[in-house]
Amino acid sequence: MKKSTKIIIIVIICLVIIELILLKYVFKDKNNSSNINFFESSSEEEEEIIPIEESKAISVEFSDEEEAGIYENYTDKIDLNTLESSQGIVKISDTTIKITSGGTYYFSGTSEDANIVVEADKNSDVVLVFDNANITSTKTAIINGIKAKSIIVNAVKDSVNTFTDASTYTEFTDDDEPNATIFSKTDSVINGTGKLIINSNYEDAIVSKDTLKIINTNIEITANDDGIRGKDFVAIKDSNIVINSKGDGIKSTNTDEDLGYILINGGEITIQTEADGIQAETEITINFGNITINSKEDSIHSNGYIIINDGNLMLTSEDDGIHADNNILINGGTINITKSYEGIESSYVKINGGEISVIASDDGINIAGGNDLSGMGRPGKNTFSSASNGRELGINGGTIYVNSDGDGLDSNGSISITGGNITVAGAKNGGNGALDYDSKCTVTGGNLIVYGADGMWQNPTTDSTQYSIAFKVTGNQNDTIELKDSNGNLLVSFVTEKAYGMVCISNSDLKQGETYTLYVNGENKGTLELTSIVTSNGTSNGGMMNGNGGNRREQRY
Repeated sequence: MKKSTKIIIIVIICLVIIELILLKYVFKDKNNSSNINFFESSSEEEEEIIPIEESKAISVEFSDEEEAGIYENYTDKIDLNTLESSQGIVKISDTTIKITSGGTYYFSGTSEDANIVVEADKNSDVVLVFDNANITSTKTAIINGIKAKSIIVNAVKDSVNTFTDASTYTEFTDDDEPNATIFSKTDSVINGTGKLIINSNYEDAIVSKDTLKIINTNIEITANDDGIRGKDFVAIKDSNIVINSKGDGIKSTNTDEDLGYILINGGEITIQTEADGIQAETEITINFGNITINSKEDSIHSNGYIIINDGNLMLTSEDDGIHADNNILINGGTINITKSYEGIESSYVKINGGEISVIASDDGINIAGGNDLSGMGRPGKNTFSSASNGRELGINGGTIYVNSDGDGLDSNGSISITGGNITVAGAKNGGNGALDYDSKCTVTGGNLIVYGADGMWQNPTTDSTQYSIAFKVTGNQNDTIELKDSNGNLLVSFVTEKAYGMVCISNSDLKQGETYTLYVNGENKGTLELTSIVTSNGTSNGGMMNGNGGNRREQRY
């Protein structure tokens, strides 16, 4: 054998050995607490995760004039049928209508090839009023807002206005702009109780490179890329919006900590998208409104914070339902995540109220700390804080239902339950736990029902002040489970959604020294005396189920 051939063989053998060593550490036995986690920061002095209450609250002012959306005393009127103006103030050249001064401009009629350019003084406001205007452009955007103090696009009451841009733009500025059917480089407002139908064949439908307010109006969008994009912020108030987009539905892109946010105050929003439904760099706040999202990526995604105060959210996602890299705070509302990879995911989640239902193919509610595998390949997304100090799932109230094929409530930190009505239908496979935590799971109040496979089972920890009782019992979907005290009084009753190997119950009715019996379909499956804060009659493949900690869990994201 040639010397060179021997060297090649030796090198290949060495590479195989190195790969096997790395695989050994990556897939190390889940019972071993010294697992190497390549997603974790190796820094010994990690930054603490700051609870969301200390994040800056979003506040956007909507003026009375913006909310009314009624503009009269027109500076000029443009007949789109003939491309002529009543006063001759606007400049019309070929198919381009150019506005060079502030004022209120009225458009009506139909043009099969026209576009509007706004290039006014930077201290002037320009209002574009559309009254049953139908505009198609064969070479560029419908509205190109190059310069003004602000640009307002107004749909007159009871009017239906249709904008259709070109599939290829042949007229650009030096920065390859515009790139949206309605494009503005300045602060923008869309209002009026009429309707805008936007067919975006090139890229985005509505873009503002500064702030964007959408107020009391109706918009229907079909976009080849993003539906609505505002750089500094997007603020939506009492509007009916339907978006069908290949890119993100609604998006804010400024990375400044005081900007790059989205605010939703009411309205009806429906989004069908091949990317994220609602996506912001810093924060998303939903105060109220009806929101329906069907997305291939996250339904609601923030690289910072998400606050949900109220509203009705119906979310279907092939990735995460609600994801924030930093913090999520839910104070109320109805959240129904009918399909997701992971339902609710962040470094810190606090739930104070609301009605929440989560169906997830992986974890239901996940507190993570590294780069989430579900977001790999999407730059700038799902990059959690490297801090481990402060990772927590806190449940203080609300009605919460989780049905997961992975972990149910999963924290790469701690879980704290002080209130609420919580039901977790954990995975049927033994590699996941209905409760899964690294540090502790403290229960001091609320009503908790947890069931699932027993392979990686964890109970609440013994630093709890409310009693928990757990039974190792095998059962099936549609079983009726009842917990009764020694006098036959019914404490808990529920029907299972899937097969299970363990059941854990915690509520204020449980008393130390009392005995309790678990019934499955009326059959006595075991009686336990409550001798400690966490009483259990079984063990899992991962260790004792006595609630003394979570250090044996597999590091999963």
